[in-house]
Amino acid sequence: MREPEKITENHDILEPCRTMVIGVGGGGVHAVSHMRGVWTEGPDLVAVHTDGKMLNDSKVARKIQIGAGITNGMGCAGDPMTGKRAAQADYPLVRELFTNVDLAFIVTTLGGGTSTGAAPVIAQVAREEGVMCLCVVSMPFAFEGEEKQRVAQGGLDRLITCSDAVICMPNERLVEQMGAWKSLAHALKRADAELAAGLKALWMLFRQTGIIHLDLSDVRKLVEHDSHYCVLAIGEATGKEKAKSAVQALLKHPVLEGGKQLTRTTGIMVGIMGGTDLTLAEVNDVVGAISEATSGNVRLMVGAGAEKGERNHLTVVVLAAEKRPEPVSEEKEPAPEPEKTSAGKPRGRKQPKQESLVFDQPGRGRFKGVEPTYYEGEDLDIPTFIRRGIRLKDR
Repeated sequence: MREPEKITENHDILEPCRTMVIGVGGGGVHAVSHMRGVWTEGPDLVAVHTDGKMLNDSKVARKIQIGAGITNGMGCAGDPMTGKRAAQADYPLVRELFTNVDLAFIVTTLGGGTSTGAAPVIAQVAREEGVMCLCVVSMPFAFEGEEKQRVAQGGLDRLITCSDAVICMPNERLVEQMGAWKSLAHALKRADAELAAGLKALWMLFRQTGIIHLDLSDVRKLVEHDSHYCVLAIGEATGKEKAKSAVQALLKHPVLEGGKQLTRTTGIMVGIMGGTDLTLAEVNDVVGAISEATSGNVRLMVGAGAEKGERNHLTVVVLAAEKRPEPVSEEKEPAPEPEKTSAGKPRGRKQPKQESLVFDQPGRGRFKGVEPTYYEGEDLDIPTFIRRGIRLKDR
């Protein structure tokens, strides 16, 4: 019987893809510290925070403290405006981050002051410098309260307007899947581990030519037709049936909801990383299984490579773009027929009072498609009340 054709090792380094992972705020710094502990090699890691003590405790070699003169070296006490001012105050330091960088992953946990306020500023600066910026964010848990959820949602909306794509990690779903008997610390550790594995797999695919190569232009194609909102999931397996097992693990990932998420996606990037024993048949099996899980009308991009020194192991990572759901609006009751006078003419009736002001999703409005006007990290074409997170009331 003919041996399955194996993927030829190819470790040519593509110089253009110079990658950096930046952890912003408490959750982001914690995530990159975890990556530093488990990666023997990988992209450059940077920790950015207002809290000097947390930076000192981080395992990451490169640390940048922002807004020391504003926060006195402490955190932002949950105030995003303070976090924003902190990043703007050290604009030159933030800008220097992106020297000789092509791709930046900004990792943060939204809902806090530094993360929610500073991350959008840093993302804007990255785009000013011509760096592709992918933001990897997690949202607060339900038990953290509605106010923190509201703050986080505002930060998410701002990040979508000033980055190339936002990847949202579902920590709440992860905890639900693990069950109540697992500790929160254990759940967060697992979330950090999955994030590290997913980002490293993407980095390796962009870095090596492999047999099927992906680059930054493929990422741009993935998100440019959608709302720049993505999900990231990973599946790993070993053994003879590792291709089938890796896909099964991928589809069980909380973010994919048992594969249902793939039926809603509009574009998928599939990365397959194996060892020197990875075969073309295994690549074909993985891509075929993922294709079957979609709605069929989807753009599919595939990258595959063999990792030196590895055998009997397969990692499948999926970056899926989707249209963000529109805000749910309250259903309006049909307007009643106007009463008529004895002469048969409609009576005049009062206009209903407007109870709240409803605005579209934050965006560039009439300036969409026009080169943005940036000043100290702010896109001046976006209305001030949106940039500053001001809520307008009708009374």
